[in-house]
Amino acid sequence: MLRIPEKKTTWVLYGILMVFLSQITFSSLSTHLLHTHDDEYFLDGARSQNNLSFIVSPDRIYPGRPTFNFYLWLTYKLCQEDPACYHVLQVGLHTVASLLLALAFRRLGASLEVSLIAGLLFLMNVAHFRAIHWISCTSYVLALITGLTAIICFHQHLNSGRYKWLLGAAVALMAALFSHASTVAIVPFLFLLARRQKLPFRKTLFSLFPLVCVAASCLAVLMLVYANTPQNTAILKTPRPFEVIQTLFWLWGRLFTTAHWLPENLNLRQSASWEIAIGLLFSVSLIALILRKKPQPAQWATWSVLLMLPFLTADLGANASGPSRYLYLPSAGRSFLLAWGLVQLINRMGKPFPNLYRKIIGPIVLMLLLSASFWTLKRAEAISLYQSGRSYIAKGNPDLGSEQIARAFAQARELVPFDAYLRMGTSSLAFGKFHTHIFEDALKRFPNDPQLLMVTGIAASLDEDAKKRKTGTKQILKALNRAEDKKQFRMYAGLTYQN
Repeated sequence: MLRIPEKKTTWVLYGILMVFLSQITFSSLSTHLLHTHDDEYFLDGARSQNNLSFIVSPDRIYPGRPTFNFYLWLTYKLCQEDPACYHVLQVGLHTVASLLLALAFRRLGASLEVSLIAGLLFLMNVAHFRAIHWISCTSYVLALITGLTAIICFHQHLNSGRYKWLLGAAVALMAALFSHASTVAIVPFLFLLARRQKLPFRKTLFSLFPLVCVAASCLAVLMLVYANTPQNTAILKTPRPFEVIQTLFWLWGRLFTTAHWLPENLNLRQSASWEIAIGLLFSVSLIALILRKKPQPAQWATWSVLLMLPFLTADLGANASGPSRYLYLPSAGRSFLLAWGLVQLINRMGKPFPNLYRKIIGPIVLMLLLSASFWTLKRAEAISLYQSGRSYIAKGNPDLGSEQIARAFAQARELVPFDAYLRMGTSSLAFGKFHTHIFEDALKRFPNDPQLLMVTGIAASLDEDAKKRKTGTKQILKALNRAEDKKQFRMYAGLTYQN
């Protein structure tokens, strides 16, 4: 790849490039409104304005993340309940996290070109799109920023021996754990980092001991004070060994199968056997990297392993985006592996013609990857718009909910779950604004689906045009004939009519 001079102007220009890419890729998120639970976080943010101690209260609607709650307290002062403002700030934090990640790669020994490429690949990563689209997921972004700060400070302490850096690492680690408890996995990563420095084992333990105490104290607070939070419930759930192993391979595979693209035949809610196979291949590759003594890729592959472990008992497939948000922290390591592999491949292939490969083919491959990410991230907005629309419908705002789902279909209909048609259809009938063109397209795709035939038939039967009413009646009868459980289907039809 290109030889890049290491100086301040390089990092300044790199930061400007990141801001530019964030602007063109994520600017439309400001129009996404609210998703599931976002309004409840707003209620907590409003209540904490008059009582700062409410930030750490277990009586919050969603307690257990004081760092994130402090962020909500600050942003509520600035944004009130304007979703656009929260989305813009979240994209800004993601940009900061990507820049800090590139700096961490460099500080921990990676080459400058690999570090810069890896930071860009993380910024434009598709796998973790949910963590950037959903306001409630800002905790993951804050966790990465504070976790990386802890790593950089600890590395500085190991190199300089100065305890101010160790203190900084302790404070940053505490902030990370109170953003998201999964960052406890950073502690063993710090141990491996210290061992890589070839320090005496006793000195390694001495340096790490304060951070272990901080982590243990924070976890004790989270488990005792916030005992009934969803994250504690997930952690305390009795794991089934086979399911845990299968989930681990699935999540490792998902890091790669959705890295910069979303395959057409991939159901984000469910694991696929070929994804699990890719996860198994990743584990074999990790062992090979360690045995071949490739310290940099092995180090960040280990990061992906460690930061994935806390999510193995989480509810991974309950929504249309699947485990996307859980991949935010682990995908940092995956971004490094892809960048390192790309540079290695270009360097090896380009030995006969080094200038051609490093100055032309390498940058072209990188641009193609980033372009694929840009296009796919735009398509992925359809999933978030669908989830937003579904949330609005469930909370009694069918008009706005249907508009959000209509936007989702316009963005990338192939990514929107089928139930969106039914939710949109029944809610559209409730306020008399049926999106005929969307359902005409749906019938072309699913001409024999009884529920879809029923919704469109009811809409047509209520039309002023007699011919359309007659067509609608025929569709309703056709739907009833195709339904497997006719009694239940008649009940569904009655509820739809009632709307």
